[in-house]
Parts: sequence; C-alpha cells; structure tokens
Amino acid sequence: MGAHETTGIIKRRSCEDFRAGVTLCNLLDLETQGPSYTWHGTRGGWIVMSRLDRTFCNDAFLEHWSQVSSIYLPRLSSDHHLLLLSSSMNTSTSPRPFRFQGMWLLHSNFKDFVRNVWCRPCVSSPMSILTVKLKDLKRELKVWNWQVFGELKLNISKASEKVLSIQERLTN
Repeated sequence: MGAHETTGIIKRRSCEDFRAGVTLCNLLDLETQGPSYTWHGTRGGWIVMSRLDRTFCNDAFLEHWSQVSSIYLPRLSSDHHLLLLSSSMNTSTSPRPFRFQGMWLLHSNFKDFVRNVWCRPCVSSPMSILTVKLKDLKRELKVWNWQVFGELKLNISKASEKVLSIQERLTN
C-alpha cells in the first residue's frame, strides 16, 4: 500500500472510532447556524472544505439547559470557524424583569422622551412620587423600546442571517 492509501485508511478508521464514541456516549450533534463548511485547506492542489467543527451534547444537558443555540463565528486567524454555544436555564414563565438597554442612550430622542415622561404631573403623596414616576417611566420605556427598536430577537436573527450570508460568500 502506498502512503496515500494508508493515510486514507487511518483517517477512515479515526472517523469510525469517533462516530462509535458519539453513539456510545449518546451524544447529539446540535444544529449550528452558520456556513455549511467550517474548515478549508488544500490537498494535492485541490481546495478541500469540510464540516469538522461541531457542537455535541446529551439528553441530560438538554433537560438541564432549556434553551441551547450554537453558531459558527467568522474565521479569524485559524482555518477553522470558532463555535459559540449559548445556553440558558430560564424556564420561568413569569414576566421578564425590566432591563435598561445601553443602546437607548445612543438614540437621539431618548433624553427628551425620558424628560417628557418624568415631567408629567403626578397626583400622589410626596413620599410616593418617585415610585410612581419610576413605574410610569418603566411602562413607557417598554413601549418606546418596541416602537423604536422593534423586536430585538427578530433583529438579532436577521443580523445573524446577514452574517451567515456574508460568510458563505467569503467561502465561495
């Protein structure tokens, strides 16, 4: 057998061993967003591309972590894509807590919006004015955020699709 044939047998055996290990450990290959091929190189003057980089987990992981996503990040200095795994144990059905968004500060109308809400007349005792104003501001900021920035998850999803499209164009 020539060196090329031996290398092919060794690689095939390694792949079979890897698949057997994945099966033995009951691992699941998570669907990952991003380009179809995560590695590229040249072999014998030919460009070779393959999906080598993967994210695996088992059922116990998925039971513990309710929300799991995986995405390939752009290649930087390696011939492989980085993998980003995101997971959350948040299974609560209660309303999400109010969170201040840093992007609000960059919006040209934000300060005027807050000033207008804050300066509204408030019929309340002096001790509860601050509480009432903060509750009003919170409610109004949620509406304003939706009107100005839209659904953030949808915007992030669209941006991720654009990144994927750019990555695929760069790969071709």
